[in-house]
Amino acid sequence: MNQISLVPTPVKFFYTLTIYSAILLKKGGIAIEIHHFGVSISMMDIFYARIPHDHPQKTFIEAQMNNMKIGHRGEAKLLRFLEEVNFKQSPLVIRNFLTRVHQKRIIQIDYLLVTRKYLLIIEVKNIAGHIQFNSNPPQMIRTLEGRPSQAMECPFVQLDRNLDGFIASLPDSKLPIYTSLVWANSSTTFDLPFEAPHLFLTLKKVPLMIQELEKLPDLLSNKQFNALKKKIVQKAQSFQEQSFCDRYQINPLDLRKGLYCVECYQLLTKSMRTWICTNCKLNATQFVDVNVLSLFSIQNSQLTITDIRNHLPELQSRQVRKVLDSYGYISKGNTKSKRYFKPMEWEEHQ
Repeated sequence: MNQISLVPTPVKFFYTLTIYSAILLKKGGIAIEIHHFGVSISMMDIFYARIPHDHPQKTFIEAQMNNMKIGHRGEAKLLRFLEEVNFKQSPLVIRNFLTRVHQKRIIQIDYLLVTRKYLLIIEVKNIAGHIQFNSNPPQMIRTLEGRPSQAMECPFVQLDRNLDGFIASLPDSKLPIYTSLVWANSSTTFDLPFEAPHLFLTLKKVPLMIQELEKLPDLLSNKQFNALKKKIVQKAQSFQEQSFCDRYQINPLDLRKGLYCVECYQLLTKSMRTWICTNCKLNATQFVDVNVLSLFSIQNSQLTITDIRNHLPELQSRQVRKVLDSYGYISKGNTKSKRYFKPMEWEEHQ
């Protein structure tokens, strides 16, 4: 097995539209606990649809959204290979681990594996073309046929920063931490003129690498492992993500009102008791939910029914309330000024 970068330390239900989901993947007698803390692609689609065509941020956000979709596909590919691993005991797998190290520092880890033996931090890239890695300055240059070369942030530096931030946010961990850069695009070619500071793998080698780690001895008891899992999940759950409007410097008052199709970004039309997209020629009633829930990511993590209806005037209050109740959103306050919260953020406001 190749040398792995080691840093010793002192040491419910699946919501398709919300920011958090958790599933148990049964493999033989082992249950892989998988948590996903990520921005819904559908919510980004609604955000993009509601930005006016002449807004100066429209093109930039389109590029960001396309990059996010490429990255999500790469992360999904890795998940399929993680399912091949013959884990000795049930692990915790967190996809898109986000946490605040301190007031002005946030880290984002594509995959974090937590076991009784080790912790594994994985950075996933799904970029096509030819990649030239440079060490001074640290960056990668991507070249595609017929296009000018493009300089990008070095993923090894991203791993350095994530590792440093994770240790700072979890200083009492007793487990060794391993790191790996995983390339999900099989067509990419590379030029790496220096020794990689982190293990550099293609997708098919990931299960083999983890099988080697599984040979390590247990360092935590079941009680200690469960306590560590709870602590790590709570760190991710308590992180409040900045709203899309704040992140991309867009005034919420500039956003277009109405219900939008997540496929073609056109306004939906009411037809009897259903909503349709006349452009896609489909029944789009299922898109009503994401139009409502996306506002909590687009504008604010706490909203009143009035706030929502200001953006979605076609919906009645009872329709909005029905959507929020069905997804477990929690309310606080009296009838007229009642605020609704994402389920995982309720504890922050008690």
